[in-house]
Amino acid sequence: MRCAACVFSIAVSGAQGACSLVLDTSAQQCTNDDDCAKRGGPFAHATCLKSVCVARSAMSDGGVSRGADARSDVVLDAPPADPVWGCLGHVVIGTPRTATVKVTLPFWDLIRSVPINDVAVQACPKLDVSCSRPVTPLVGADAGGFVKLELAALFDGYGEVLSENSGDAGGDAGDDAGSDAGKDAGASKWTPSLVFFSAPPLVRDTTYDRIPLFTADDITALAAVQGNTWDPALGIAFAGMLDCSGKPAAGVTWQPSLVDDKSRRFFYINGLPDEAATSTDATGFGGLLNAPTGTLTLTATVLATGKRIGSATILVRAGMASYTYLMPTP
Repeated sequence: MRCAACVFSIAVSGAQGACSLVLDTSAQQCTNDDDCAKRGGPFAHATCLKSVCVARSAMSDGGVSRGADARSDVVLDAPPADPVWGCLGHVVIGTPRTATVKVTLPFWDLIRSVPINDVAVQACPKLDVSCSRPVTPLVGADAGGFVKLELAALFDGYGEVLSENSGDAGGDAGDDAGSDAGKDAGASKWTPSLVFFSAPPLVRDTTYDRIPLFTADDITALAAVQGNTWDPALGIAFAGMLDCSGKPAAGVTWQPSLVDDKSRRFFYINGLPDEAATSTDATGFGGLLNAPTGTLTLTATVLATGKRIGSATILVRAGMASYTYLMPTP
């Protein structure tokens, strides 16, 4: 367990590198310079560029790249005064510019440090707790471990991740998505998992970075590190913490809305799960072993200040792992 860094970080539209995300905040939304002035604070004298309030200091040589029109090359995701938590209290959901968005899910074996290409994913509406009516076919991972879906913008749901019986991934896994055969395939090797798309909201093409999957033996071994056992009648929740710039956030704590007597919250510290830890390290990664089944809400705060960051609601199924992000929300 030495590769937890950036497990849950994401890149958006190819414009940002891994571990980066452009957040849409109210302090950054505008149609003209007057809108920026109305925001006040660090954007009182900002310039509106491509619907984003950019502080004039960001238009100096340090914030401008080459080009005949330097304004078009300004880094548009200039952070507020505090790039880590300055957006709290100012976050809004962006407006999609297209009816659908492309979502890419790279699956990774965290224990063995290799891509996973023998899984397939189908997207499910949030209220369809058994995924009996998937909105996409069952799509298999390619040789590099990437599953590519096309979803409605602002789709609020999850991807059901199932093992395939063969390692021949790539392309659609079959037309009978959601069939008994597809469900049976999920009984082999990888623990069936749910990846939730609500955080961040799908307002643009999104690529997630290295979503880790585990075998049942992996989970048993990880639980044993803290002297625990996994009860397959319960689930596991994994959460990645992101700050205002979309980077993994240290110093974040979170609380689940429900726990079982067997539930154990942990944060990854130096690559290993640690129940005694009270907040995230630089990887921003943690989870809840033996999470109660049903709907579970995780609410995150900055440990040092107690300031609320945001929350995410996920579905937990028995014997399955659920993945989400905790990031600044309205």
